[in-house]
Parts: sequence; C-alpha cells; structure tokens
Amino acid sequence: MLKTNKPYSVISSYYDKMMDHVDYVMWANYLKSILKYFGIKGRRIADLSCGTGSLLDNLKIRKSKLVGGDLSINMLKSARIKPGIPLVCADLKASCFKKESFDVVFVLYDSMNYMLSDEDTARVFSEISYTLKPQGWFIFDIVTPYICEKDFHDYHESDFENDKGYERRSWFISNGNKQFNEFIIWDGDKKQVELHEQHIRSLNEWQRLIDESPFELINLFGDFSFRKGHDKSDRIHYI
Repeated sequence: MLKTNKPYSVISSYYDKMMDHVDYVMWANYLKSILKYFGIKGRRIADLSCGTGSLLDNLKIRKSKLVGGDLSINMLKSARIKPGIPLVCADLKASCFKKESFDVVFVLYDSMNYMLSDEDTARVFSEISYTLKPQGWFIFDIVTPYICEKDFHDYHESDFENDKGYERRSWFISNGNKQFNEFIIWDGDKKQVELHEQHIRSLNEWQRLIDESPFELINLFGDFSFRKGHDKSDRIHYI
C-alpha cells in the first residue's frame, strides 16, 4: 500500500496552478467590503490559513499590518508575497501567537472544514478568541453539503507537463457529510499521494458550535454577497 503524505505537503508546488481559476483580488475586495460594512478598523489583521499567500497578498488595507499563518510549511515556502508580510507556521488548534495579538482574524478557503471533530472546532474557536483583542472579529468561510454533493460527488481533474503533474479525484459521502480529495503527484515514474478529508457541516451544526463558543454570530453571508447564507449557498462567510 502506497504511503499517503500530509495534506498540502507535496501538492504545494502545484497549488497555485491548480487554483488559477480563483479570483483572489475579488475575494480580498469582498473581505474588505465586509470590514467596511461593519465599520471594522482593525490595524492588525491575520490570515491564519494563508497557504501560498495569494489572498493575503491582496488584503493590504491602509495603516494595517498583515500576518500570515498556515500549518503547512511547504505551502508557506511556495508563497510569493509582498515584502513586509511575515509568515508563521502555525496550527489553528494550538496558537503560537500572544494574547490579544490581532483585531481581525480570517480563516478561509474551507480551512475550518478540516476540523473533523467538534472538539477540534471548539479548540480553534478558543485559540482564536485568545489571540483576538477585546471586541475583535473572526471571519471564516465554509462550503455547504449541498454544493459538495452537487459538484464534488465524483469529480476528476489532471494537469501534466513533461511527465510531471497531478491528478485530483474528489468524492462526497452524504452519510456523515465527509468530503475527500485525493491528489496523486507524478514526477516521471515517481508517484506520491495526499488524501484530504473534510467534515462539511450543516448550517445548524455551525450555529450550535458557535453558540457553544466564546463568539457572537453577527451574520452569515452567502456567495460573496451581503445576502444571508442558506443551505443551498455555494460558499458562506461567517462573521
């Protein structure tokens, strides 16, 4: 049986190419519009699931200081961001940041879905609460079981050039709401595998977990709008 690698350890070198369809400028502008909508004037902003930094690189706000964090050191090594933005290898469940370090924390692009248990999710909420200043803001996003079942029930893509590249196969198991993404990375005859598992919770589950956390839910916006997210939204941002 072929050994599987940790998520985002090997695929990191292909990640930006794999995600070249994502409009990070639009996404960053949307997040800035959320901050403006709620009158949030945070000076210290952290993206704690920054990956290779493509979103972080577009989040700069006048007079603000940005920090990026990610669990994958290989993703951070692949980052190409503007000078002056520090990057830290950090686990969401075990923060390395001091108390009250940030005014705003983002955890984006499905990263909360990697918290497979309620206990892990509660630890993330607790750690982020610790790192936020009083009246600080936490914004995270999710995808819904509906979109996973519709678009990723049996999905396949591949990209190769000169015998190097990757294959991706995705499937969704509705019994338990589990999303799996398998990446096979090829370098000539050399083959490596990553298997990613996510827990795609319902909106009711997220509401319960937030109610049990130190946070107050202000709103949830669906599909990069200011309309309330619902069960058939593709992507929801929780504020």
